[in-house]
Amino acid sequence: MMIYIRIHKLFTDNSFFSYFLISVFFLVGVFMAFMMPKMSQAKQQRCTDTVIGMIVDVRSTGGGGAGNERSYSPVFEYEYCGRRYVKESSFGLAKKPVVGSNVELKINPKNPFEFYAVEWDSSAGCTFTVLGYWFMGLSTLPLVFIIIEHLK
Repeated sequence: MMIYIRIHKLFTDNSFFSYFLISVFFLVGVFMAFMMPKMSQAKQQRCTDTVIGMIVDVRSTGGGGAGNERSYSPVFEYEYCGRRYVKESSFGLAKKPVVGSNVELKINPKNPFEFYAVEWDSSAGCTFTVLGYWFMGLSTLPLVFIIIEHLK
């Protein structure tokens, strides 16, 4: 109950900080819900050639916090137009992928270093959309507090 009162007071005192924080949460939500899927869709349109890549390494980040959550980024090795490429993926996974696994990759023919893993790309777009709507919804809660306070 004490936390609710502090949050309520923080967002009903009509300070600049309150409106700024609400705006930041809302804009982050808009970016995640609308811009990230558009960027992913544009990447899918650029990456048209299919190759099979092999996971040769997995790099992990995180794990230092209270939740001890780690993110795993696979490093892929693949061949395209007779040339061998080794590149770490631009995405992280919650579950550690198996080194030596083969994964279908879509490659940008104009820039073979740009690719996405077909297996994981579709879930990433959905995740960002859901998180974006969550941030937008979270930012509207303080607005409800402000409106209720003004109606009193």
